[in-house]
Amino acid sequence: MDYLQEAFDTLKRANLITSWDELSTRYLLKSESYARTQRAMGRTISLEAMASLASRLHKTGQALKATQHGNVFGQADEISRLSDQIWAAVYQRSLECQPRRREPI
Repeated sequence: MDYLQEAFDTLKRANLITSWDELSTRYLLKSESYARTQRAMGRTISLEAMASLASRLHKTGQALKATQHGNVFGQADEISRLSDQIWAAVYQRSLECQPRRREPI
């Protein structure tokens, strides 16, 4: 799953961002050009950026749940689900980064 594109589409539909630059700075906590550059080069965003994205999406989902607007249009649930999916991907990627344990001789 392309979490970067999914996050962009979801947040844009909810009128929470207007551009890739805004996604980079507000949700990835990176420079304005980070998301655009990663996409253009066909790269996956860093583990750190994925964790920031999941965390910020979680906070956004919680804030929307507290509003009538967010609950009525289902945006809170959609954003919370995406946050959970990204957290699962962060966990999986972090396992892949772990060095393999050597078996005792």
